[in-house]
Amino acid sequence: TLSVASTLSNIAGVYNSQGKFKEALVNMEKVLEIQLKSLGPSHVRVAATYKNMGNVKQQLGNFEKALELYEKALEIELKRLGNGHGANTKYNVALLYRRQGNNSQ
Repeated sequence: TLSVASTLSNIAGVYNSQGKFKEALVNMEKVLEIQLKSLGPSHVRVAATYKNMGNVKQQLGNFEKALELYEKALEIELKRLGNGHGANTKYNVALLYRRQGNNSQ
């Protein structure tokens, strides 16, 4: 249920704050699984989870996967909320490129 997903998300946040990124990711993957079943693949909560997972992947140095997750989140945000949204996700993508030394992107 969504309350379980919320609790798992909170646990993931604690792990993330502690620098235990792999543990955080395990919980986020469970959150995503619940959200996809309960809310469907184009819900804004799913987008938020993709962004959170992207942040963790970036911390783990998996930039390609982080970018893929950010792009999924952005696609949902733009589809569901319109072109005026998604600034936070675009910012995350820009930071990712900068961290990779690709300032032109």
